[in-house]
Amino acid sequence: MGKPMSRKTTTAPGTFSTFVRSCDDRLVSIATAADYLGVTTKTVRNMILDGRLPARTLGVRVVRIRLSDIDAALSPNGGAHVAAS
Repeated sequence: MGKPMSRKTTTAPGTFSTFVRSCDDRLVSIATAADYLGVTTKTVRNMILDGRLPARTLGVRVVRIRLSDIDAALSPNGGAHVAAS
């Protein structure tokens, strides 16, 4: 019998917590974002145009949105940072 395996609790590359964090930063298309939000692609485009949803342009016709930005836009304060008083 070999040495027993131990569990690591670090956040080094390749660990579960790093994987979860990288999934939230995954870039998705406008169509995927619309499915995720349960709205039309036109609504997502309007959210991008009025600044509620940040997007990245990766070419002439390629627009991508981070999942973490979508989740932030859904928060009660609309993704805006509220100053602590």
